[in-house]
Amino acid sequence: MALDVRTEFVKKLRRDSVHCTVPKQLLEAVCGACRDAKDDPILALSLAAGAEILVSSDRDLLVLHPWCGIRIVAPAEFLMEYST
Repeated sequence: MALDVRTEFVKKLRRDSVHCTVPKQLLEAVCGACRDAKDDPILALSLAAGAEILVSSDRDLLVLHPWCGIRIVAPAEFLMEYST
């Protein structure tokens, strides 16, 4: 992938990113959603941020696709869809 394509991707990512806080109640509600408990905070953050898509190479997350209306895809799939 050319440097200019990666640079544009990072610019878009920064422009479209959202900073948010996960309420404790949401974290508690998501507890046990993933077979790896360490991934539950990522799911809670995705909900809190109103994410449409979660990009991960973690198999414990990928097997949940789709989860609560959130697409969970591998990085390669995401890049194929969104880098054009």
